[in-house]
Amino acid sequence: MNWLIVDEIIKSALKEDIPSEDITTTPLVTENSLCSVNLISKEDGILAGAEVFARVFALLGDVDVSFNKEDGDTLKKGEIKLFLNLMMLIKKADQH
Repeated sequence: MNWLIVDEIIKSALKEDIPSEDITTTPLVTENSLCSVNLISKEDGILAGAEVFARVFALLGDVDVSFNKEDGDTLKKGEIKLFLNLMMLIKKADQH
């Protein structure tokens, strides 16, 4: 995979999304909060895009992303497919 190209696509998408606040997260998570997230499969399927998903968080900062599956592995509905531990750095749109 050509990470130079992938990184530019990710950065472009982040630049588009970051200026606006997430109205569901902002009231719940304070600046410098430690957070943990589990992504759960909504239906049976096959995992794809794990490397790119992890790369997004690598570009954002110190985030531990660990998958219990690899690309191409089958997923069952309700199964946890990855774990994230991260430090949330909440910034207001006018601070960018």
